[in-house]
Amino acid sequence: MRFNFILDQAVAIAFAGRLKIELDKRLKFELEPFEFADLQKKKFLILGLGKLDIITMHRDGKVTVYYRDHEQPFEPNVDASDNLLALPRYVSS
Repeated sequence: MRFNFILDQAVAIAFAGRLKIELDKRLKFELEPFEFADLQKKKFLILGLGKLDIITMHRDGKVTVYYRDHEQPFEPNVDASDNLLALPRYVSS
C-alpha cells in the first residue's frame, strides 16, 4: 500500500514534464490534403488508424482531394454523432 502511494506521487510529479518531452518528439506536418493523401497512398503515413477514406474528385479540369470519415467514430469514448455524417448535408449549387 505504501509503495503504491510513493509510486503514484512520483508519477504525478514527473508526468507533466515527461508528457511535454514526448509530445515534442512527434512529427508535425503542415501539408495540403492531397499531399497527405499522396504520403498515405505510398504507405509512408497512416491517418485515422486507416479508417479514413481518401476521396478524389475531378471537376472542370481540377482535382480535389479530401478525407471522409466512417459512420462510427474509431476512437474509444467518442460520441457517435461526432463525424461528418452528423453535419448538415452539403448541396452543390
